[in-house]
Amino acid sequence: MVSVSIQLEGVVIKKRIFIVIFIFLSLSQVYASGKKDVTLEEIDLLIEKKELNEAVDKLDEYIKYNPLDFDNAQKRVEFILKIRENYKKTADKLVEFQEYLKENPAENTPENNKIILDYISELENMENNQNVQQKKFILDLKSAALFIYCNSVFENLMASGVQLLGEKKYVEAAQIYTEGFSLYRDEFYDSGYAKEVVNNVDSYLETINSDLNAYKNLQSSLLDAFAQYNAALDEGNLTGAAAIYPQVVSQIEKLAKIRNDTAIAGMYFKSSFEDLKSKESSDITDSSFLPFAYRFVLGKDSDTSTGILAAIDAQWKTLVEESKSHMYTALQKKYATIANSISNETLEQTAAVIPSINTGFLELSDAISLATNLNLLYLNFNESPRGYTVDAYPVYTNNLIYANDLDNACSDLLNTVVTFLTETNTYQSLSVPDDVPTSFRNPDDTYVAGNLAYLLGLQNVLTESETIFSAITEKRTIQNETGTIVIGEIPWDTLYSSLNGLQTTIRSELKRMEFSAWEELANYIQTGCDEISASYSEIYNNAIGLINEPLDITVLSRPDTALEILTEAVASANTDLSLLKTKRSLLYTDSEDVTTLIREQTQRADAGIATLERFITDAPLQINLARERISLAQRAQNEADLRYSQVITYLNNNDFDKARESLARSREKYSESLLYLDSDALREESDLKLQEIGERITKAENEMVVRTVRLLQTQAKDAYYQGNFEEAEAKLVEARSTWAITNVDADSEIENLLALVKTAISMKTGRVIYPTDPLYPEMSQILNIANQYYNEGYDLIKEGNREKSLEVLQNAKLKLQELQLVYPLNQQASLLTLRIDKLINPDEFDDYFEQKYKVAKTNFLNNNDRQQSYIDLLDLYEINPSYPGLKEDIYNAEITLGIRVLPPDRTAINKSKNLTKEAETLYNNNRNDEIVLNQALAKLNEAIELDGDNNDAIILKDRINTALGGQAVAVLPAAQQVIYQQAIQELQKGNVLQAAALVTELWNDPDMRRSPDVIDLKNKVDSQL
Repeated sequence: MVSVSIQLEGVVIKKRIFIVIFIFLSLSQVYASGKKDVTLEEIDLLIEKKELNEAVDKLDEYIKYNPLDFDNAQKRVEFILKIRENYKKTADKLVEFQEYLKENPAENTPENNKIILDYISELENMENNQNVQQKKFILDLKSAALFIYCNSVFENLMASGVQLLGEKKYVEAAQIYTEGFSLYRDEFYDSGYAKEVVNNVDSYLETINSDLNAYKNLQSSLLDAFAQYNAALDEGNLTGAAAIYPQVVSQIEKLAKIRNDTAIAGMYFKSSFEDLKSKESSDITDSSFLPFAYRFVLGKDSDTSTGILAAIDAQWKTLVEESKSHMYTALQKKYATIANSISNETLEQTAAVIPSINTGFLELSDAISLATNLNLLYLNFNESPRGYTVDAYPVYTNNLIYANDLDNACSDLLNTVVTFLTETNTYQSLSVPDDVPTSFRNPDDTYVAGNLAYLLGLQNVLTESETIFSAITEKRTIQNETGTIVIGEIPWDTLYSSLNGLQTTIRSELKRMEFSAWEELANYIQTGCDEISASYSEIYNNAIGLINEPLDITVLSRPDTALEILTEAVASANTDLSLLKTKRSLLYTDSEDVTTLIREQTQRADAGIATLERFITDAPLQINLARERISLAQRAQNEADLRYSQVITYLNNNDFDKARESLARSREKYSESLLYLDSDALREESDLKLQEIGERITKAENEMVVRTVRLLQTQAKDAYYQGNFEEAEAKLVEARSTWAITNVDADSEIENLLALVKTAISMKTGRVIYPTDPLYPEMSQILNIANQYYNEGYDLIKEGNREKSLEVLQNAKLKLQELQLVYPLNQQASLLTLRIDKLINPDEFDDYFEQKYKVAKTNFLNNNDRQQSYIDLLDLYEINPSYPGLKEDIYNAEITLGIRVLPPDRTAINKSKNLTKEAETLYNNNRNDEIVLNQALAKLNEAIELDGDNNDAIILKDRINTALGGQAVAVLPAAQQVIYQQAIQELQKGNVLQAAALVTELWNDPDMRRSPDVIDLKNKVDSQL
């Protein structure tokens, strides 16, 4: 007898097994009951079924009724006893091993629990119908050991499946899980579940086994279909891949059926377990067949890489995802090809390849559809706990959606390139009008409209392209954030990079063309503003020139014309100003770059507008000025006409001075009128009538001039002979100026007399200090003091005080020397000096006088000393007029100096008479021939020069001069008057050369050589050259 104590799940079971008693008790039961119809065959069947207690009962009954067959019964009893003995031995081993594990917890391993289960299995194989205590003991022990063992097997199978899955041994991984279907299976069958449940479980288990065989057999065709498909993708043969794709679908559908059938079985195991577990009377736990079975099919909840379904799904996913990778690579190549064909250098190059790019996009569209279909293979999955549905791969789907968006963006962006180039070609066909102002004023200004349309088009293209690129960039960012097919690599980025470059080029080209269009438009508007404002400036400047505001005598004033053009211009200026401002407003822009670019043009346009505004402001002032000048011109003409009428009146009254004065005023006013308002008619009319009246004045006045000049000459001669040279000179100068009133050529007679007088005067220059002399007061005072000293000295000598007298007289000489430093020829000083010398030394004075006389005569022979010698002779004559030979020497000296004229000799007198007769003959025969009369005058002048007392010559000369009527031009024509005034102005400015040039211009006109005014001006200019 063995005693054991077993503790299982908190229940302590103490059993004392009395094997022998147990046997005999069992045998005793044989004798307690039985049936006489029991057979050995029936007993053997019970023994075979391990129904030993019932077999013992049957043997007892059999022996009772068949004592003669005891031996056969005994054999069976012995067989049962042997089984019971083996049972006991196995039970003892089980108890001992269980006690060992209890004492050694570390040894409580799944392997040792398997040993316990083997012992229990042996016991159960020996006998089925243990007693209640035995059954409870065995059941509790078996339950504990079976849990540990099955759980270990479960984990090992799961781990093996995961390992095989990692090695991509999908079939082996799926099959290994079927080894776990034996766990708790017997217990499942022994649990007494409904027959329908048991049968369904058996059916699904068979389905799984069948599907896994089919799965294994599918491998070759499945892998081959995907290999061909991937190879076509690797070759870039998208068309070939599309052709193979139906084979892929066919294989996937077969795989899907296997997979989905397996999933259904697993789901049934799981749902059946959950149904059984939900029943109140159920004691089913996770340590049972159904939980283990569905996990071997569906996998553990904590690890989606476990289970038959995970193995099939993994291969499915691997095949599809690898094909996606091949598809991705193929698409990348396609995108790279398209991307490389997009030029970032010029849009024209890009536009040239758009047809080929569009063809590429068509291929890509088909490829994207094929790629999308590849992902749709997941739709063949039935929903399962594994979660492998098409929605489980949004990255791939999003990548393809992004690819399609990228295609559309590229296509749209290329369309903007085409739009840009088309609009640019249209824009470049625009040409700047030849006549900008006319185009400017055209309400339909096509050039401005074309530029504005182009700029708007550029903005629209830029906005559209930026919108397109911004949208695809945003999608790219989202794509990068949400995940990509290739980790760390944004899909199709070669094309995006090309689009980025293309958009950069678009921006650059648009900016360049925008700048160009703005610049062209600004140039056009600037030109329009410039030319229109310049036209008004030109009108204004022309008007100012025509008005001649500064009254420049060299400019022809036409205020009437200025008034006309200004009035017309003012009428259109406001309209044009509004136009210019409207055009200028087109150049206002928010772009600082454009504003900077066209700053010069806008400034010039603004300047043009300002110019036109000034014109509008200033033009009325010039209009008023023009009207004023027209009025002033008329007023001056009226006064000129008045003065002209006065000329006639004064001429009729022989008031020649007033006539000439009024004539000059009339000329002045006509010139003033012409200066205000030039008029060819007025110029011609005034020139004609003023010339005519001027000739009348000259002719009428000339008779008086001839008489007056003759009288003045006679008076001059008388004064000269009387030694009054200054008066003679004055008379002759007056005669000269009087002669010049009506004559331009100097009278030789007057000039000869004047030369004689001037010579005489020159010899006496400085002899007398006139009151008009600036030093007259000071010199007079010196003379007075000297005279006082002389008188004082004279008185002292009389008184006998010679010493004091000499001192005083010496002071007188010193004073005279002060005067002689300034006026060395002064007569009073010289004479007083001689008198002082005579008073100082009267005894020696005669010798001094003689010596001085001889020196004067000798020095006279020297030209340089001639004047001083002549004066010394005069002074000596004043002291002693009776000195012998002195008077005669003075006379001869005056002849030599030209102060006196020798009386004509007989030859000169005769020649003078002959010349007079020749002149008279010329006069009598040619009284109306001015040239002949001038020849006669020449002869008469020569005759008078030979014999100044030839009265016949003098009378005839005056008669001819009277007949000629005077050659002087009384008044200048208007044009010559302008030149004359201009020359005067230049001379007054000190511009002698310019004045000389103008005088030369006048002098080239023979008539102007007869103008006293011109002659006088020429003399003034010539004197300054």
